[in-house]
Amino acid sequence: MMIFTMDQLGRRIGERVAVRADRLLNADTDRRTLVEDLLAEFLPLDDDRRDEAMAWLAFTVAARTRPAFRASADAQHQYVRDLITRILREAVALGRLSGELDLTVESVRLSALLDGLTMQAVLYPDSTPPELLRKALRRSLP
Repeated sequence: MMIFTMDQLGRRIGERVAVRADRLLNADTDRRTLVEDLLAEFLPLDDDRRDEAMAWLAFTVAARTRPAFRASADAQHQYVRDLITRILREAVALGRLSGELDLTVESVRLSALLDGLTMQAVLYPDSTPPELLRKALRRSLP
């Protein structure tokens, strides 16, 4: 049941991200804001995404001790990392980021940022409001 729930959650998030990715791919200008908006879909910026983040965090922690959950948790993690890598690769191809950029390191850095911001918001919602999450994300984009 838990794996089914997380798969549904992943599908719902994936649909939102796909809409943002489509906008990004078809944009002529202001890609930085579109990238920020796309990555912000993974942050708990409203009640629905906060509930998703709490479920994701509980499932991810449970996957460390329950082997049946591991493949699903690992796949969700890899999806986010791959998405970030694709965004960065496209930005390099468009000349918006340096070709010298280490995409592996930047993908890990941004993935860790999203994970950390999400955990802060779930554990300390009063001191980590959505505006602060957006500001931290914005400042951390390459």
